[in-house]
Amino acid sequence: MADSHKLLVTGGAGYIGSHTVRLLLEQGYDVAVVDNLSKGYRHNVPEGRLFELDLANTGALAALMRQTGCEAVIHFAAFIAVGESMRVPEMYFANNVAGSLSLLTAMVEAGVKHIVFSSTAAVYGNPHTTPILETFPIQPVNPYGESKVMVETLLLRWAMLDRIVDLQQLLEGGVSTRPRPEPERRSSPPPAALPESLTPVAHSPRPAGAPLEFTVDGLRAAWPEIVTAVRERRSFLGEAIATAEPVDVSPPWLTIQVPESSAIFVQPLQEHSAQLEQILGQAVGGAVKLRVVAGGGGGPAGSEGPKRMSEASVRADRLKRLRAKDPALDTAADALDLEIVE
Repeated sequence: MADSHKLLVTGGAGYIGSHTVRLLLEQGYDVAVVDNLSKGYRHNVPEGRLFELDLANTGALAALMRQTGCEAVIHFAAFIAVGESMRVPEMYFANNVAGSLSLLTAMVEAGVKHIVFSSTAAVYGNPHTTPILETFPIQPVNPYGESKVMVETLLLRWAMLDRIVDLQQLLEGGVSTRPRPEPERRSSPPPAALPESLTPVAHSPRPAGAPLEFTVDGLRAAWPEIVTAVRERRSFLGEAIATAEPVDVSPPWLTIQVPESSAIFVQPLQEHSAQLEQILGQAVGGAVKLRVVAGGGGGPAGSEGPKRMSEASVRADRLKRLRAKDPALDTAADALDLEIVE
């Protein structure tokens, strides 16, 4: 076991967690299980693997990570009963949201930067079709789903701050890898080769200094290939840009629109616009200036470049609606450092 990867699994005494632990042990991983046994069972965990801790105990979690040499966390611990969440929502926000914040804080203290988070298809509310796709709107209809959305927001923010460098989410019952932030690097990796199917987008060969010649329809047709190329370079941006589409071309400006249901991606796309411009420039055969807009499209290109939008503003309406359902969300919003705009 000395050379095996050391993992910490929260909620490892529950149904999904315990099966995951057994599989990991069979594959040679060295696993420590954290569970307060409020929902799980001691007999589900192999002897010597269980540490009976509550997620709220940040210091003990950090100490355990250092003690075990933890390299990554798989986070299952959460209350999951939809009906119960409607009756006692404060319990769900305290355990699922505040508990996850405590876990992330402990990871930072212990220097652990890898996490796999188990979310839920409940973040999509009541979709009209199945299977559930990652492009469906995020519109939870109960405190359980709302709590998972809040944790996803926390994880996204932590990744943007480089506190975690590898984020994947498992949505039980859904089909998704949303979102998958990638760490900032001090030097950019060499550009990935763009798919050959992108060549019709650019009118090549193009004389040096000649204006760009491409159309919105041409870009839309090749958009899946562009998303793939971006994902090869920066997986998180690939996931984010997958929700957008070209809505205006006024060379050298390219405007892409992010739907309101994915508004959380607007700011990160703007912050990494230089990297996107480089990749998109290869696709269209010339220098590109990128404008990212949220829902409703953008006007004609101007000269000042993309304007930044705060995450608080793009999520304000949703938070207001949630706040109206239950005042306990004020505390959760504070934990996420978001302002509820009246």
